Amino acid sequence: MISIVCVYNNERVFKDVLLRSLENQTSKHELILIDNTQGKFNSAAEALNWGGGKAKGKYIMFVHQDVDLCSNPWLENTEKLLNSIPNLGIAGVAGARSSKTSSNLERITNIQHGIPAINVRGAIPLQKPEKVQTVDECLVIIPRPVFDRLHFDEKVCDDWHLYTVDYSLGVALLGLGVYVIPAFVYHMSIGIPRSSIMQIILSRGLLDARFYKTIGKLLKKYRSHTKQVYTTSGLWRDRYPLALQRVNYLPAAVSAVYYESLATIYTLYCEIIVKPSNMHISHTKMDTINGCPLVERGSPIIIDVQQEQMITVSGWVVDKDAGKAAGSVSINIDGQIDVPALYGLDRHDVARFSKNSRYKRSGFWACFATSTLSAGQHILSLKVVTVDKKEYYNLKQKIILEVR
Repeated sequence: MISIVCVYNNERVFKDVLLRSLENQTSKHELILIDNTQGKFNSAAEALNWGGGKAKGKYIMFVHQDVDLCSNPWLENTEKLLNSIPNLGIAGVAGARSSKTSSNLERITNIQHGIPAINVRGAIPLQKPEKVQTVDECLVIIPRPVFDRLHFDEKVCDDWHLYTVDYSLGVALLGLGVYVIPAFVYHMSIGIPRSSIMQIILSRGLLDARFYKTIGKLLKKYRSHTKQVYTTSGLWRDRYPLALQRVNYLPAAVSAVYYESLATIYTLYCEIIVKPSNMHISHTKMDTINGCPLVERGSPIIIDVQQEQMITVSGWVVDKDAGKAAGSVSINIDGQIDVPALYGLDRHDVARFSKNSRYKRSGFWACFATSTLSAGQHILSLKVVTVDKKEYYNLKQKIILEVR
């Protein structure tokens, strides 16, 4: 059995993403929740040590509130896979290591992240467990006997960063293996804060100051064992001043924000040219499927079940009559299944174009496993609840998917 430990600070995100993906799992599991909405815990290490101490399962899974497991047998299949890995210290769904031919950083993962969902840029996909130096914090699994032996370091990791990087380096010193497993999940967060290009330049990096403070402490802690630490956020070397290494990542950080801005502009352009008509009380648009912008088309969108294990839909909805964002949104499948959407996401582009600041939180995002759909054609549409929560209505925009 897998014990699942999650510390959350946003109950709505937790319920809409992680909890929903746990509801129909095919194997028995234990759920240990840590409500940190009031800031009871000052660090992830402190909170997760408390939760892990209560676990009774063979394995303990520490997972973020905004991770979707995407398939009902995920826990069952993952436990079988973990049982096949000898000398396991910690396993994650994303990790980092040095290249086999050089000292360059390699990111290893099958996950998707962000809104809309995209593959991790530059990551190497995997088909079997792969050894790495460290694993990412979004989802890790530790055998309970290992956790009983080694807890998260609350002194070094006294914030919310790098605690599994530290743990990975620690279990390696115990002679145990650090692995990334070929399990697909969706992580709603892209792992970095939204920042302007000027903010990035002024702060000399994309991440907050606490991250760099902790990476400095990690480099010092493991100085006698390794001169460089490979993480999904970058390669950090003990022999170079940390301030210079932060500056080294500035071009990539600026580039990331620049291309995000271009994507927003392109999405707005698509919304203008295919703007829905004849809507009774709303303006609305599904604007991406699996991260790809939608344009008016008569042919179905092809979904390859071998390549796409999850279907994500994003867009925006406003209640025009009320002059503000709607009450809630769900994706309707074939007029039969309603998939609740996470609603209230930032769409400053819609607010700016509409010249109405109350439309800023009009974005929605939803996902469901491709296995939900049988082979053949399916119709997606939107069901919207009015802002006063008194009625709902189905919208005319329809997207045709063809599952193959």
